[in-house]
Amino acid sequence: MRRNSRDGLASLRDNWVEVGRDAIYTPTAKDVGFILRCEATPIDLKTQQAAGRTEAVETLPVLAMPKPPSERMMIPTGHFREPRRIGDTSFKVVSYNVLADLYATREMYPYCDPCFLAWSFRKRNLLRELLSHQSDILALQEVQMEHYNSFLVPELEKAGYAGVYKQKTREAMGQSGMMDGCAIFYRKDRFILREQLGLEFNDLVRKQADRFKQKSAMRRYLKDNVAVVAVMEDMRRPGGSDKCGPLICIANTHVLCKTELVDVKMWQVAMLVRELEKFTKTRNIPVILCGDLNSQPDSGVYGFLQTGRVDVGRSEAHNHPQSILTGDDTSHTLPLQSAYSVAGEPKFTNYTENFVGVLDYIWFSSDRLIARRVLDGVSEEYLAKSKGLPNEYYSSDHIAIAAEFEPVV
Repeated sequence: MRRNSRDGLASLRDNWVEVGRDAIYTPTAKDVGFILRCEATPIDLKTQQAAGRTEAVETLPVLAMPKPPSERMMIPTGHFREPRRIGDTSFKVVSYNVLADLYATREMYPYCDPCFLAWSFRKRNLLRELLSHQSDILALQEVQMEHYNSFLVPELEKAGYAGVYKQKTREAMGQSGMMDGCAIFYRKDRFILREQLGLEFNDLVRKQADRFKQKSAMRRYLKDNVAVVAVMEDMRRPGGSDKCGPLICIANTHVLCKTELVDVKMWQVAMLVRELEKFTKTRNIPVILCGDLNSQPDSGVYGFLQTGRVDVGRSEAHNHPQSILTGDDTSHTLPLQSAYSVAGEPKFTNYTENFVGVLDYIWFSSDRLIARRVLDGVSEEYLAKSKGLPNEYYSSDHIAIAAEFEPVV
């Protein structure tokens, strides 16, 4: 039922208008400005008579759908290397830190209207945005475990996706499901999951315990960050071949966010790349590495991924007195390139009241894949109207990034 919000609390029951009797009701434009009331009465299944009192809950006045900002477009990267084309084998990858509900607090985002911070609002907004990208692969960070199971999996399954998930290694506040993690969703009509790996950086820390001179130094590195890795077979086989499709390795991670622990960030990224080398190098599988790396384009992390080595003369992380990087960890052989690097990294992927910068990336094997197009950014003019993200339209403090790849055959 609905009632005009201007009728006041003293309005009689006759002021309510019934608008539905189904278990789910989706507000329409006709409901804007009205209060909605949901009534539920328990029924005896045998007699079909009321078996208890009617309970009711009311909403705040329904708000109009926010006017959308300019549509984000896929733009050419300017990469002119031509692959040998055999049919349409391109595919699209989205990487998105969706902001876990446990971090979406008034203390963190005082400029955001509380109703836009509520998970009940954000989950539908995020789903709308994810589906709008029509991506073949979704790499999501800060996915709360309970929301992965209860919302994202069933909703994305309806859209043809299946997923894999790796939760962080510690329960927040002792409540099951209240910790976030990383998820990879893929279109079931395009890819077949062949292998998956959950990587816990804490396990790698303990395996390198002999590198730490003191226990306090070891605790510095025990930060519960994780990565999830999936090897998939592409069912869109070149030339319609009946042979097994090509394999591709998708990795997704969320690196430590603390700015002062630059050595730990570098170590986490170096360890992930080392594991990806072990996982793919001998089989010549191309890699796509997605994630919130909490590192900007001028950082040692970015330079390490791009050049294949740590610049020991310039890297603050490597020269940190508590760094445990050894010679073997300071280089890699994966030919990685940032999907946005040809056209230029975006101005920002994280936009808040206190920070604006690039933290999110999609890296790929440049010898096996070509990044044809990338998703453009969000208008700064639009964001300037609010103090930061999230807002009524974008339900995370990060923006989604995306790249369209074509295999080099």
